Amino acid sequence: MTRVLEAIDTGSGKLLANLREIPGSALSEAQKVLQSIIDAGIGGIAEVGKPGKSVLDAPVENGKVGIAAYAGVNAMAAVEETGIRVDTHPISTNIDFNELKKMDEVHSRPYTSLPTTRSSTSANMRSMVLEDVLFNILEPA
Repeated sequence: MTRVLEAIDTGSGKLLANLREIPGSALSEAQKVLQSIIDAGIGGIAEVGKPGKSVLDAPVENGKVGIAAYAGVNAMAAVEETGIRVDTHPISTNIDFNELKKMDEVHSRPYTSLPTTRSSTSANMRSMVLEDVLFNILEPA
């Protein structure tokens, strides 16, 4: 279903994402909020559309703006794509945002994120992503 590693290697693939719609009149304020999320190290925004225009081939209502964000089990899909069997179980809980911590505060090694532009070192990026995924799974809390 996914092609996460292909996306890492070539800049084109299939990743899981959610699409949300906001009123077009809220776009400038939403862009500020999204930038603060990126500045906080959260990231994951795939695309911000234009009022009434499709986002990633998904239709958006007139007067609304679509915002697509990477979501789901992309990291585990990448691990499975290497041939390692992964059994995922959805979890659901509510947690106060103030209780969340940055990855580098939780783990002894800083969390590294994917660059936003395609790099000629895709093999190194692939290794880095898988290494980070496995590190974050296997590292004792």
